[in-house]
Amino acid sequence: MAETVPVGKMLPVKWEPVMKNRALLEIEGIDYFLVKSFSAPQVQVEKVDIHWINVQRKVASKMTFQPMSVTLNQAIAPNATQQIQEWLRLSTEYISGRSGYSDFYKRDIVLKVLDPIGNVINRWEIRGAFITDANFGEFAHESAEVQEIQLTLEYDIATIIY
Repeated sequence: MAETVPVGKMLPVKWEPVMKNRALLEIEGIDYFLVKSFSAPQVQVEKVDIHWINVQRKVASKMTFQPMSVTLNQAIAPNATQQIQEWLRLSTEYISGRSGYSDFYKRDIVLKVLDPIGNVINRWEIRGAFITDANFGEFAHESAEVQEIQLTLEYDIATIIY
């Protein structure tokens, strides 16, 4: 039987899109205004196949949070490279070769998504983040661009609060 779509579902509705440039990433020990860009949390759910006679069912298994990428603008002061080095040295002190306790180098991150007037509309709490890759960029004499630092962060869990 044919279905008729109600007129109210076909007419445009007033709405405000979430804009990519209206978000803040707060990482303990890193000045928030140095953060140029970042990826939102991403999760992957493993599946388990259950075989029974001639059929197969799938159920959810372990949930894994995917790495997060963060790009920082380098500044003379405050020095982003120094802030990253201090964080890295909490996990591995490369001069002495000693490792640190995870409680020292794991940090909590807050991602705030803003509306046009600056109200927080979504708040993510990202727990247990640590650096797995730090790329301090390239230099080129013909370029007049801001130096960037690329980070890859692993974390334990990300929860959207609202």
